[in-house]
Amino acid sequence: MTRRIRTWTIFLLAFWAVYGSILLSTNSEAAIRREDLNPEHEKMYQKLGGELMCQCGCLSPIGSCPHPQCGFGIPFKEDIFQKIVDGNSRQEILDHFIQDYGLKILAAPPKTGFNLVAGWSFPFIVIGSIGTIVVFFIRRWVSTTAEEATKKSVSGGPTPKGDKYRSQLQKELDEFEP
Repeated sequence: MTRRIRTWTIFLLAFWAVYGSILLSTNSEAAIRREDLNPEHEKMYQKLGGELMCQCGCLSPIGSCPHPQCGFGIPFKEDIFQKIVDGNSRQEILDHFIQDYGLKILAAPPKTGFNLVAGWSFPFIVIGSIGTIVVFFIRRWVSTTAEEATKKSVSGGPTPKGDKYRSQLQKELDEFEP
């Protein structure tokens, strides 16, 4: 029994040592790359990280992708670092990635052309449509209720079931009076 425990202990220690070295190696690569950036470049990297989307399927900006070993994010971040270190401006970097990946790479669509019209008109169209539908159903409900009330008053008042209760109430009231 002790030999089995010793074997599992050695196995687990080896596993955690390998796993830890993998984690440390990926973090140290990122640290080495960031040392190449001055504070101005670091600000540009942070801004670009919020403006560009990760394409791994996580629906997050590249700067906050939740996958530590993201197959898209790691090379993409290295590409951003390299372009910043090479001296490209923010707009040049954005234009490069838009040319490579299309507008889907942007976290927010550009405020020009159809995107501008759709972005401003769509909420008003939706609110107007919902308001029209609500007004239609309320009017329909009110008119149906009014028609039912008119039919009841035209038909001569209460139904036979209501007459039964009305006569029973009258009988009990007559018996109750002193």
